[in-house]
Amino acid sequence: MKTTNRFWQIAAFLVFCAIGIPAIIVAINTQRAESAINQYITDYGIPETEVVTISPTSYDLKFGGYNKTITTKKDMARWKAYLENPKTKH
Repeated sequence: MKTTNRFWQIAAFLVFCAIGIPAIIVAINTQRAESAINQYITDYGIPETEVVTISPTSYDLKFGGYNKTITTKKDMARWKAYLENPKTKH
């Protein structure tokens, strides 16, 4: 069987459908999740300058949703102080 130009066009289209479309959907959903998370942070009253991002917005396969790990500069300072001088209980 001889491969024609039409075959390669169809193959390229199928590869785009299999890889490109899901990638576009994930990118759009990640942006929507990022906006929703940022809106929640704003609604909660945390100033944007105080937010420290520990891990960026990503999809969690285990729980089936998007998440982003953040903290505030104040909590980060407390955590660093605790790590430098842990309170040991005997």
